Amino acid sequence: MEEKDIAEQIIYGSMLGDGGIARNGHRYYERHAISQKNYLIWKNHYLKCKYVERDYGYKFCEIFSRKNPMTDDLRELVYIDGKKTVTPQLLEKLSVLGILVWYLDDGTFNYSTKIIYFCTNCFDDRQHEMMINWFIKKYDIHPKIMKKKNSWTKKVEDVLYFPRAETDKLLDMLYPLFREYLLPDCMTYKMGHYASENKAKLEEKKKDRRAGRQISIYIKPYLYNELLALCKKNNNREIIGILHGTFPRREITGYTILPFPSTRSGVYGDKDAISKVIEETVSKDTVIGWFHSHVRDYNLPSVDDMNTHIQLFKGRMKYLLVIVNVPAHTMRIYDHAQRSGSYRICQPVLNDNYTRRALPGNAVIVADLKSGINPCKIAEKYGVSPAAVYSLLRRQGIPTHF
Repeated sequence: MEEKDIAEQIIYGSMLGDGGIARNGHRYYERHAISQKNYLIWKNHYLKCKYVERDYGYKFCEIFSRKNPMTDDLRELVYIDGKKTVTPQLLEKLSVLGILVWYLDDGTFNYSTKIIYFCTNCFDDRQHEMMINWFIKKYDIHPKIMKKKNSWTKKVEDVLYFPRAETDKLLDMLYPLFREYLLPDCMTYKMGHYASENKAKLEEKKKDRRAGRQISIYIKPYLYNELLALCKKNNNREIIGILHGTFPRREITGYTILPFPSTRSGVYGDKDAISKVIEETVSKDTVIGWFHSHVRDYNLPSVDDMNTHIQLFKGRMKYLLVIVNVPAHTMRIYDHAQRSGSYRICQPVLNDNYTRRALPGNAVIVADLKSGINPCKIAEKYGVSPAAVYSLLRRQGIPTHF
């Protein structure tokens, strides 16, 4: 391809992207962040415009041309009623190189989902349909319209996106030209999984995605060990209890054992009595979830565990399920993530920091107070402020001795 033809495709692609024709003077202009300086220099090698760098508190670079017959024609081709518009005539002039420039200007590769979308939010529905039909007819690539929130205006707008299979088709077409025309390294990140230089970034994103699946649950070390020891002590039967704590931080600060008869195979009892205890216990504001021990070496919640969760919390999604594996002496925390009954594994964080939080299980603490335990010791034990204990004492009418 001759330099003149390359320059035309750069112009056509840029007109769908970051380029524009000024209303006054009909000059071509384009501006980029300084981080994409080499990309604009690559364009200008073919366009022969004037290149400048500016600093108005933020650095950027731009090119602009003088008025000429080509810019006059472009203005008539692209602008309708003073607004940039996608027209059939412009799309017909666009080759694969032009699409590559359009993508590098206004396209984004999502490293989490490995899909591409073009920021076409400035175009209306008719123009989106025109672009979709053109891609299908000319290249057998099937893009779709996706709703996306504009980070500047905060409005939800339409953009053109390519599902995973269509993204691969598009990159199959664009990547060879990216290498053939020696595009600068600053734009390699847009080639996604096709460019070996992006391998480290893809691996990093994969790790972030795995970490993102786990929600941190905060729990005091003494409480973590106390629960494990309690379940180990009762290694001949399963036990069940309510967890107390705080939202939205999701910090487990205490527990209450439910007095249900049990064996190695499960927890049993009169259904009406169980329902009454559950209703009285779960109605407290401090409840954050429940725990249950498995005497056999098994970490996953059973079908009965899932049904119990629904019975306890009436299907509400925010509550936790803790399974204590007695033989392995481990604890696994689950977040009831979906109504289908699936659970998401959470990451326990043993937190020793002093926190000012609501008291867990007031009845449990009142019993400790009445038994003569020093209130300051109680505050230290449950990881709350002495002022919170003092407030509880006053509400219960218990004499204080700080």
